[in-house]
Amino acid sequence: RLICPFVHECVGPELNETISTMNHTKFQTRVYRHHKPRRIVRAKQASRLAQAAIARSITGGASSTSQTPITGSARQQPESSRSQTCRRPEPTPIICRGGGDDTSEAARLSKLLDEQGWALQLADSSAVHLLNGMLHVRNPKLLGTGRDICPYGCKYTKLKLAFAWKILSPERRKTFELQRDAMARDRSRAEKQGVSVLKVISMLSDVGRGLPETLRDDEGWFVHGTKPEHVLPIMSGGLNERMCEGLFGKGVYLAEHPAKADQYATPDSEYCAEGLQDLHRRLYRAGTGTRHPGEDLFYMFVVRAALGIAVRTKDGTTDLDRPSKHIFASSDCRELVEVPAVDPPLRFHSLVVERGGKVTRFREFVHFNSARFNLEYLVAYRRQ
Repeated sequence: RLICPFVHECVGPELNETISTMNHTKFQTRVYRHHKPRRIVRAKQASRLAQAAIARSITGGASSTSQTPITGSARQQPESSRSQTCRRPEPTPIICRGGGDDTSEAARLSKLLDEQGWALQLADSSAVHLLNGMLHVRNPKLLGTGRDICPYGCKYTKLKLAFAWKILSPERRKTFELQRDAMARDRSRAEKQGVSVLKVISMLSDVGRGLPETLRDDEGWFVHGTKPEHVLPIMSGGLNERMCEGLFGKGVYLAEHPAKADQYATPDSEYCAEGLQDLHRRLYRAGTGTRHPGEDLFYMFVVRAALGIAVRTKDGTTDLDRPSKHIFASSDCRELVEVPAVDPPLRFHSLVVERGGKVTRFREFVHFNSARFNLEYLVAYRRQ
């Protein structure tokens, strides 16, 4: 390779002829091989010729009208600085990969669905806007505090979306829809028998109203924060109530407030960190516009859930609407009690923990059957 001293750039051997010709011009330009450049006569004029030659090599010999000139800042930037910029780019909003001529992408998704039953696809721009709205926290004092908060050494006042993926899982979606329809029939039957069924509305449902997934009246949007090492197992096998436990029973806990879900998230601070190589290979693929920024990212699932006939509590033991009744069918806190005065009997479908008892800032929603909700999106966000 040759070094052009007047532009401080490396050029390939394809420019030998161009540069040799320059040696005979009136500028008496010299080319030095593998040593430091020296001052030459009329370097400014000679550099213009070299710039044109380099531009032609970069653009593959395109005409001068299609060439992009090399700016002074690009010439003078050290090589180490340029490499560092490539390694740690600033994360950008999601670039939609769902439309256009995406034959190869469609084939990739089809293959993954056949092989593993699920796949990830970058969310489109309209969904990204709404998902970013779901992360908005009006009161910054709610962030970074709480009994369940995972330790984090930096203070922050907002959550900002970096990337978002649509989770494709046709089989789990079908299972959810069947359970949702069954809960709707149970609700209708209970109401016909004179039972007053509480309608629970998530505060996120209005924010996500414009998402492609249209919610029914008995559904809502919720969030679930998690650690990076749990993201891939959850996407593969779903949230499993048999692997969960908490203050209000052994079920899957969902939140309607991003600050609550954020309490359970821990940072993913380095690309291909130990134990996260497979996750990063799936999320930050070349050519998709998603690169791990080499700084702290956090993960949260956006969940579509049907609450069905919900029972409410404040203390985690008794029914808020029927104070003399317990909410759990047994001491292991895995199943809820039966709905009173319904024949044939049926159990409550979900648990809503209201504020004012064991929780003071956020309501919590607990499911004891993972088929009653569906993971719709995975979002990666930053704390700022």
